[in-house]
Amino acid sequence: LYLEQVYLFEEAAYVLSKLKLVHFRDLAVVRIQSSESGKRVFIKKYLEGLTTLSACHLDMIVLLASSDIDMIVDPLKELLVQQLGVKGTVISDECKYLLNKCDLSPGRNGHSALIPLL
Repeated sequence: LYLEQVYLFEEAAYVLSKLKLVHFRDLAVVRIQSSESGKRVFIKKYLEGLTTLSACHLDMIVLLASSDIDMIVDPLKELLVQQLGVKGTVISDECKYLLNKCDLSPGRNGHSALIPLL
């Protein structure tokens, strides 16, 4: 299932980036969202390659997560702990991009524990 979702997602991202057509993006998002556990697994696995993703891919992930922002924040917390645990490292541009796109206002979805990491 995951590999099929990746293929669908990648093709939609390609069409969006090259042809600026949102129809395929919307179809891919709806298809992946049709399974709640499938969506969560997809986002978690897909974000493992966060530092290789374009802004187009990251925007699609935010759209896919929709109001379930914890699907992005939870894997992002793990990555931030890894990145900030190494002396002299900085937060990657991709992490910063996602943090700017996600609503992390205090009290929202209980993600206040993420704020001290930043």
